[in-house]
Amino acid sequence: MSYNYEDLSIGEIKDLLRQWRESNERRSKDVMELWDFILVDIHKLGNEKYVILEQVLYAALDTHRYNVSLMCISILSQEFPGSMRVMRYKAAQLEAEEKLEYGRAAFCAEELLLHQPHNHLLQQRLADIRYTMGGVENMELAKTYYCQALKLNPDNMRALLGLFLVTNNLLNHYKSAGNSSKRAEVWKLCQFAQSQTAKKQKEARETSASPSLSNMMLALAITE
Repeated sequence: MSYNYEDLSIGEIKDLLRQWRESNERRSKDVMELWDFILVDIHKLGNEKYVILEQVLYAALDTHRYNVSLMCISILSQEFPGSMRVMRYKAAQLEAEEKLEYGRAAFCAEELLLHQPHNHLLQQRLADIRYTMGGVENMELAKTYYCQALKLNPDNMRALLGLFLVTNNLLNHYKSAGNSSKRAEVWKLCQFAQSQTAKKQKEARETSASPSLSNMMLALAITE
């Protein structure tokens, strides 16, 4: 159903926001559009004021309107100082801003990579960013970029370590998800990264006075 928000009364807006909350509809863009109409009448929200502010807060984070989310957090902090709920709001704000920054960094790295597709350091840098962003989709992208970096330069030790770390994370995910085919593929890459590191460590003839990178990787590795 489409609405002409300008024609809604404050009561109708409250009813609509309540309907979305009760049906677990995020509707972030719509919530923010309604917020622009009720901002001047925030004092009229009655006993639903704080639950609506929470709803607007998360919609603002979804749409990157961080000035609005900060205002909501400020109002809620004054009403509930030191509460765990407010701490969670602040943590969500920081997480959203961090994700946006990493997203921008990934975009810039991808733009550079279009012009320098054979630059193994750019491939590795983009893989590092995706790995840091987290989540299965980003981990899969990181795996792809680490592999490409190693194809371009097999001696890129940072890419080898990154491939080992990202495949370990994916192995844990695919094990819990029951995806055996994906897990088998990732397992081979993990073993490859581990064996190549051991080989390069041997070639470098590092002293045994300190634990080698390959030994530390063995300690981190998960078993099949």
